[in-house]
Amino acid sequence: MPDITRREFIELAASFGATLAWRTSRAASETVPWRERRDFYPQGVASADPHPDSVILWTRRPPLGDSVAKELTVVIAADSAFRKIAVVAKASVSQESDRTCRFLAARLKPRREYWYRFTDEHGFGSRVGRTLTAPAENDERSVRFRGLASSLSVADH
Repeated sequence: MPDITRREFIELAASFGATLAWRTSRAASETVPWRERRDFYPQGVASADPHPDSVILWTRRPPLGDSVAKELTVVIAADSAFRKIAVVAKASVSQESDRTCRFLAARLKPRREYWYRFTDEHGFGSRVGRTLTAPAENDERSVRFRGLASSLSVADH
């Protein structure tokens, strides 16, 4: 994969409507209380396009009754209990985006498991999702894809 500049990376993220957030070295904390309300996120959550240092997270928060969300807090953690928080950021949702949130989390660590969730400004939270970042390009360990009979090495491609 060719190297791109930080500016090119930000422009690419913006070109498909993603909110961009960097992992920080200091501990982050949530400021919005989270209560899981799957009915407010009928399509659930998803992750896509894993790279060694980034992943795209997605959800949709349509209006439900009188509750209309305008902003979501995205929390990404290194553990399922959300004690080791890596990223906390805000992302807007609007009618123009069909109430969807595409969030590009960057500066993550390669070949790591991360847990994530979205919370609206009312404290209504999505289900918790799990994602994996891709191995680093120079990682010699084999990679196993579910459903495939054999392991593939990153160096094979």
